[in-house]
Amino acid sequence: MTLTDEQRQLVTSSFARLVPITAAATSIFYSRLWDLAPETRPLFRSADMTQQGLKLMQTLGVAVRALHDLDSIRPFLHDLGRRHQGYGVTKEQFEPVRSALLWMIEQCLKDEFSPATRQAWSAAYDLIADMTIEGFA
Repeated sequence: MTLTDEQRQLVTSSFARLVPITAAATSIFYSRLWDLAPETRPLFRSADMTQQGLKLMQTLGVAVRALHDLDSIRPFLHDLGRRHQGYGVTKEQFEPVRSALLWMIEQCLKDEFSPATRQAWSAAYDLIADMTIEGFA
């Protein structure tokens, strides 16, 4: 599966609207994730969720900037997968993360989160998650 130029543009432009509201967006994301998958809460050992949120947005930024050539960040995503597996993350937990991410974007962008934008993010997440899971041993 690959993304169309339009999908890449939709993800890139909507991500740019999330960056200025990183703290609020990531707070919404983690709250939703823990509602959907409460078993993931203990995976976050840091009391400083602001820093965790910054890491999330930085990682998303790397992926968004590489949407035109995800193979270029495959080693980065494999390493990310290995590290997350080491933290206790399971492959099954990628689905609630997907749901929480899409919900967060919808909450933040409101009417600007069109069905086409949702589909673009969903497709991008699938590609990124697949490469990350490839890093699991």
